[in-house]
Amino acid sequence: MGSVDALKQITSKELYQYYRQVLRTAEITILVGGKVDPENILDQVHQFKTFSDRSITPYELTVVPAAIKQPLTRSQSIEGAQSILSLGYQLPIYFGNSDYFAAMIFNQLFGGSSLSLLFTNVRERDSLAYDIHSNYNSLFGMVTVQAGIDFQNEAKVLTMISDQLNKIIVGDYKDTLLTGIKQSLINQHRSEGDHLAALMDKQYLQQIMQISISDQDWEAQVEAVSRDEIQRVAKRLNCEQRFL
Repeated sequence: MGSVDALKQITSKELYQYYRQVLRTAEITILVGGKVDPENILDQVHQFKTFSDRSITPYELTVVPAAIKQPLTRSQSIEGAQSILSLGYQLPIYFGNSDYFAAMIFNQLFGGSSLSLLFTNVRERDSLAYDIHSNYNSLFGMVTVQAGIDFQNEAKVLTMISDQLNKIIVGDYKDTLLTGIKQSLINQHRSEGDHLAALMDKQYLQQIMQISISDQDWEAQVEAVSRDEIQRVAKRLNCEQRFL
């Protein structure tokens, strides 16, 4: 998340020294899942002084990129039957922010699900992409879009992606679509309760961010997201790079 110039200034020795510093000072979180004996686990952990005998240095968990002056564009030639279009956007909304749930639903509406505008309009209706989807990273404050396309359709696809974003900004989508996306998210969240790894990932994220959200509260906040909140999120999306 830095710059080329800043990366060039980092020497191998400096990188190694920082790596060692992180190992010595970063807080360690141990999560254990399954049918286990808690006392036995604690006895085992206590044998390792390095877990507790350390001076903890706080590290920033979220990434705040520099303001965009002009979007960066780059192309690279590769052998293959299709071209890969990648777009990066800044969306400075992070896990735990008041607009987090609206940002999550925005991404699902934009391109994060098979119900999304990018998937149904760009791929299914207009056949301009072999595949297209978006991803929202709530620790980096970023949304990315990836699409497999024919090179000659690049301009059309870019226009269509922009059109779908504008549809969300002006609220040009059906209530049934928004309801379906909310229900899909809730169903997915409930299904994660059957997967131990997903439960531990969720617990870890909430623990390091010092945020606790019950399943009932999570579902209620998803249901409560309004069109106005989604529009407000969509207006904050800012394109920073394009790569083909």
